[in-house]
Amino acid sequence: MRRLSAWLLLLLLLGAVVLSGRFLKAHDWEWGRQRSLLVLLLGASAFLARSPAGRLELRARPLVAALWLLALGLTGRDLITGVESVRRAASTGDIRLDQGQNTLRAGRLLRRGQDPYARWQLLDLEAYSTRLRQRDAAGLHVGLEPRALRFHVDRWWRELDDASRLRLLPPAEAPAARAEGALYGYKYGPLLPLVTAAVDARLGAASVPLLQLVLYLGWLALLALSLHAAGVESGAIPLGLIALSLEPSAARNYLELSASDVWVLAASAGAVLAFLRQRPVWLGLCAAAALGCKAFPAALLLPLLFVRPSRASFLGLGGGLLAIYGPFLWWDPAGLWANLVRWPSVMAPDNTGWVWYATPPVRAAARAGLLIVLAGFSAWFVHSRHSAPASSTLPFGFLALGSALAILAGAAFHGNYVPWVTSWAVCAVLAAFFGGPADVSASAQAPSVSTKK
Repeated sequence: MRRLSAWLLLLLLLGAVVLSGRFLKAHDWEWGRQRSLLVLLLGASAFLARSPAGRLELRARPLVAALWLLALGLTGRDLITGVESVRRAASTGDIRLDQGQNTLRAGRLLRRGQDPYARWQLLDLEAYSTRLRQRDAAGLHVGLEPRALRFHVDRWWRELDDASRLRLLPPAEAPAARAEGALYGYKYGPLLPLVTAAVDARLGAASVPLLQLVLYLGWLALLALSLHAAGVESGAIPLGLIALSLEPSAARNYLELSASDVWVLAASAGAVLAFLRQRPVWLGLCAAAALGCKAFPAALLLPLLFVRPSRASFLGLGGGLLAIYGPFLWWDPAGLWANLVRWPSVMAPDNTGWVWYATPPVRAAARAGLLIVLAGFSAWFVHSRHSAPASSTLPFGFLALGSALAILAGAAFHGNYVPWVTSWAVCAVLAAFFGGPADVSASAQAPSVSTKK
C-alpha cells in the first residue's frame, strides 16, 4: 500500500508540474496574483517532495523501453519546432521575440566594433517604449512626430543606422539624459552576443534559433546526466524528459519564440552536474558561464560553490567572469552597470506578477523581504550540506524554490521564467522518489582507505 501511494504521489507531483506550466502559459497577462501564488506552491512542493515508501524502482524492461521511446518522440517533436524556427529565420530573417532580435543585433554591433551595453545604445526597444512617461516627466522629449518616430525606429531596427538611433534618443545636453540614455542597451550577459556574433557571420538571422535549439537539446541532456549523477536509475529518467516536454513553457519560449533564458539554464544544468560529480573547476566555469548569460537565476548557483569550498572552483568562477565581463567593463562600465544591474530596480512592473497589485511602499518592502529570505535560504542550504547528510534531491529542490523566490522578488513574471522552476521541480521530484543516497558521486569517487601504516 505504501508503494502504491508513493507511485500515486509521484504521478500527482509530475502532473502538477505539467498542469501548472500549462496554466501559466494560458494565463499570462492580468493573472499576476494567481501566477505568483502558483509558482511559489510549485517551488515549495518540489523542495518538500519525499517518497512515503523510500526509493522506488522502475526496471521492467518493456515499460522502460516504452518510456524512453515516448521521451525521444516528444523530444523529436520539440526538435521539429526548433528546426521550423531556424528555417523561418533563414528564409525571412524573422525572429519572433524581442529577446532573440536583441541578441542578433547585439552580436552585429559587436562585429561592427560597437558596445551593445554602451550609453546611448538602443537595443531594448521595449524599455524605450515603456519609459516614455518617465522621459516626458524629465523633459527628455525627442521632438519627433509619430510618423517620423516610426520611420526612425524601423530604419534603426532594419539597418542599425546610427543617425536614426541618435535621433530617437534624448538630447545629450539635457541634465537627466546621461542616466536615462544608459538604460536602453542589451539586457542579457555578454556570452550571448559574443557567441551569436561568430555564428551570425556565417548563418545570418538563423544563428539565433539554431543556437537556441542546440542549447535546448544540451540542456535536456545535462538535466538527464544530473539525475543520473544524483543516483536516479536510467529507467526513471525518461519520466523527467516526458514531463518537461509536456510542460509547454520551455519549448514554446525557447524554440518557438527565441527567449534567451535557455542559455543560462543550460549552463546551470552543467554546473549542477559538476557539483554532483565533484568537479570543482567545471563547477566554477559553468557558474561563470551562467552568470555570463543572466544574473538570475544564475546567482542561485553560488551557494553550490560554498558547500565544498575549493580554490579551483573559485578560480574557475573568477577567471570565467573576468574573460566574459572584463572587456565590457573596460569598454563602458557605466553602461554595463546601468543595463545589467540598475535596470531591474527601475523597470516598471506589469500585471504578470503580484507586484502590479501592490502599493509602492508594500512592493518595495515585500521585494526586499523576499531577497532577504532568499539569502537566508541559500545560507541554510550551505549549512545543511555541511552539518548533516542531505538527500540527493536537495540541490534540485533548493534551485526550484530559490528560483520561485527570485521570480517573486522581480518586477514581472513572464513565460520565459517558468522553466526556471518547472525544470528543477521535475528533477527534485524524480530524485526524491528514485534518487540514491546523499553525495552518491562523492562516495563513488572517494579513494579507498589504505591499510598501510
